[in-house]
Amino acid sequence: MICDRESVTKEMILDFHSLSLKSKISFGNFALQNQGHIQILETPKGNPAFVPNGKQLFKLSFLYFDIVHWLNFGIVKRTRFKD
Repeated sequence: MICDRESVTKEMILDFHSLSLKSKISFGNFALQNQGHIQILETPKGNPAFVPNGKQLFKLSFLYFDIVHWLNFGIVKRTRFKD
């Protein structure tokens, strides 16, 4: 898992998805043409350039994809907020 916090760039996320790892997922406030990337629409009040911190991101992730399905099958299944 990777997200666009702490100076992580779009290029770094693309490099992450090119790795030969199983069950990769990324979060960002931008759209990316990759099945394993989730665009988060909510942003922290202080800095709209990043996704929320880990605890808040975990709570929001259930709105965007089925975590149990991803853990069991390694496939991102979109839920309420789809691309």
